[in-house]
Amino acid sequence: MNKVACMILAYRGAPVLRTALPTYLRAGWDVFIHLDRKADFATYRQALGPYGHSCRFADNPLDVFWGGYSMIRAELALIALAQSVTNYDRFILLSDDALPVRAVPDLRGLADTDLNFIQTIEQPENSSFFQRYSKFYYLDHPVTAIHSNRLLLPELGDEFFAQLQELIDSRAGGKPATELHRNLLSLPALDDNFFAKMRDAIDLRAHGKSALRIYWGSQFWSLTSDVVELVQKTLYGDANLQRSFEFSALSDELLFQSIIGGCGERDRVRSEPVYVDWSVTPGPQIYDHIAQFPYDLQPNHMFLRKISPTADELLDQVGQKLEEDRGLYRLTLRDPRLDLYRRKDTGRSWGVVTLTAPEDSEASASEPPRWHDIEHAGATRFRWTGTGEISWPVPSLPPECDSVRFVIPLHMAITDDFARACSILFGERSLPVTRRGQSIFSDFPVTGKEKPEITLATPPPLCPRNLTGASDQRLLGLAIRALDGTLT
Repeated sequence: MNKVACMILAYRGAPVLRTALPTYLRAGWDVFIHLDRKADFATYRQALGPYGHSCRFADNPLDVFWGGYSMIRAELALIALAQSVTNYDRFILLSDDALPVRAVPDLRGLADTDLNFIQTIEQPENSSFFQRYSKFYYLDHPVTAIHSNRLLLPELGDEFFAQLQELIDSRAGGKPATELHRNLLSLPALDDNFFAKMRDAIDLRAHGKSALRIYWGSQFWSLTSDVVELVQKTLYGDANLQRSFEFSALSDELLFQSIIGGCGERDRVRSEPVYVDWSVTPGPQIYDHIAQFPYDLQPNHMFLRKISPTADELLDQVGQKLEEDRGLYRLTLRDPRLDLYRRKDTGRSWGVVTLTAPEDSEASASEPPRWHDIEHAGATRFRWTGTGEISWPVPSLPPECDSVRFVIPLHMAITDDFARACSILFGERSLPVTRRGQSIFSDFPVTGKEKPEITLATPPPLCPRNLTGASDQRLLGLAIRALDGTLT
């Protein structure tokens, strides 16, 4: 079994981390924590309960600014701390508001591969992500940090540098400030550190940033030791590259991604291991109730964030599932297909039933076929529906279950609006579906008198050849996911 360093960037999510820690420890992982200097160490560690004493905390923690290079410094400090303990085979970077979604055997299995899980999307020079590197930012100081609106990055442009140079000159000569840079003087904390860093920015601007192919992706990753060492060697061996990222925006989504994206290890790279839902506005989705959880996780997803640290009932429910070593619920598409969640107030339960495409080849033998044959997209397996009505048997619902959510995880639909026009029939009721991410679902009360069958009604399937001129002449509706494949 590989030795795993589980590294946590921590600030306000102690209750969430406390829920996750028993799973990490049962998996045999060593946990390392960088607690933002703005947080109180004693209070945070106490909130972790007895599990806090099983973790190693970084000494001399940094004051981390959102989107700043201080985030990279914290990541590198965690790696160095772990490497000072032993030779780890894998390094996993997470936040303290993330929870594992898989059972311990699955987490171990994914950690024992030689694959690297990190999102790396190459960026053209005109993309906003590329410009976060090519332009100049410095987000690690109160003067230039991102404040109320994270979408408005405080770029250090020509006017800023003109005013800055005049301010530096007047400061060196003891002259009073002019109107030209009054906006700078009105900001707080114009200290020696600010001026030192701004001189560095002026020097880098004159010299030029390192030429680099830029890849963007989620901050969080799971990497083998050789790839982590490659990033360290590349970065520590090039001072100009370090400074280039130091004066970039959101380098935590660019630095590891760009070095790994261009390193020639693409055949060992899979997508990011942490699911974050950016489909809501404003995003990301913050989960404070388990009914909000997504149903479209992919085989590479091992963790889910952002979990609200004040969602006590959610954390209790998830903690119970993790303690039973079943994962959160039917996210990994493996039996059993019924998951129950107990309500604290009534003692009753509500159920989640995940309906997947069948495995048997006989399912496509009818004419027209109800199901087409299994197809693959990476590790995701799915089957297209071929008729407008599909049925499944329903697992036996226990007497204490007073409501049930039927979830159908999708890979895609034949058109954008096809899935939203579907409905689900259970008992005597037919309800339109709700779409969340790449899944659809409907909620039903349970009376105990329903027939043990559920039916999905869809619009008439469509032919890709008629839609787009493609060669495929099959009638297709929904591509419904089958049980997960492997990540090899």
